[in-house]
Amino acid sequence: MLLLIFFSTPSFSQLNPCVMDIVVKHDTVFKNGEHKPYTGEYREYYPGDLKVLGQYVNGFKHGEFKYFGFHNCDSVVQYSYGLKNGQKTTYEADGYLDSRINYSNDTLDGTAYYWTRGQLLSANTYKKGKVISSQYFPESDSIEYLIFYLPNEQHGQISREYIESKDSIPIRICGTMCGNPSEIYYKCDTIQLNSNYKIVSFDISGWGTDSRVHSNSCYIKGSAKRMMMYSSFDIDVLIEAYGVQYFIPGRIIKTIK
Repeated sequence: MLLLIFFSTPSFSQLNPCVMDIVVKHDTVFKNGEHKPYTGEYREYYPGDLKVLGQYVNGFKHGEFKYFGFHNCDSVVQYSYGLKNGQKTTYEADGYLDSRINYSNDTLDGTAYYWTRGQLLSANTYKKGKVISSQYFPESDSIEYLIFYLPNEQHGQISREYIESKDSIPIRICGTMCGNPSEIYYKCDTIQLNSNYKIVSFDISGWGTDSRVHSNSCYIKGSAKRMMMYSSFDIDVLIEAYGVQYFIPGRIIKTIK
């Protein structure tokens, strides 16, 4: 496989921004022809799309490495000088969380959580690579995806008149029986989740702006509600299920007259 790497040193990258000659010796990365282990940004492409983005320090993976599939991030892994240390997070192709796993010195250690279609499915607790306990959470087989929605929202749109008539607007969470969460915009039957699924906080911004409002609430009001008056606005929602917090994919909603 051909590796294309962008190095972060300005003078070097200006002369040769696409470097393909690297050498791995004893699990340590070098630039070809050099004896000093490589330190700098790492980018891997195949065949022409970005597949890996991270940083090497003294020839070892260090810090956050992102791995990409088709246009989306597949996983994010934390390294410390070549060893997995900290969280490894994996995602489904549509952006839903798949797993969150903890490592210590390249060995599974701590609690690993697993999801399906946004529902928390199970948890394994590891100690030095061995499972010491497992837990399973209630799952609704009839739910295709976990979603959030706003009252009076239709086809991914909400009226300005409705926004102006309310002091606050609740964000609700439920399951959808559609095969794709985007179908909630058109026609979709929803199922109320059990009380263990709650909205913890949300971030909202007017589409195309840098301004963003964070709220530790499930109600949109005040400055957050004013963001809804843009032609479109973006919401990201943090939820909690059985004591575990995680994001479900955000989306853009259009404001209409």
